Amino acid sequence: MKTAVEWLIDEHFGGIENCTPDFRNTIQQAIEMEEEQSNAKIKKAIEKFEELQSKASSLKDVIYLGSVLSALEGIKNETFKQQ
Repeated sequence: MKTAVEWLIDEHFGGIENCTPDFRNTIQQAIEMEEEQSNAKIKKAIEKFEELQSKASSLKDVIYLGSVLSALEGIKNETFKQQ
């Protein structure tokens, strides 16, 4: 899956290979920043659901939050594997 920066470069310039070396470096920095922000959001969501799960008062809530947490872990693993 492309990041927003990668999509923009492909749409506007026809690919990163059509950009100057200096601009390629700037683009790569923007892509890395975008990935770091995405990873931070995923980690924060996981932490929040872990906290909610630890405070859950019923088994139903624990199971529900556990399934959401599992989905977030899967997203995190897929995201980190792609990098």
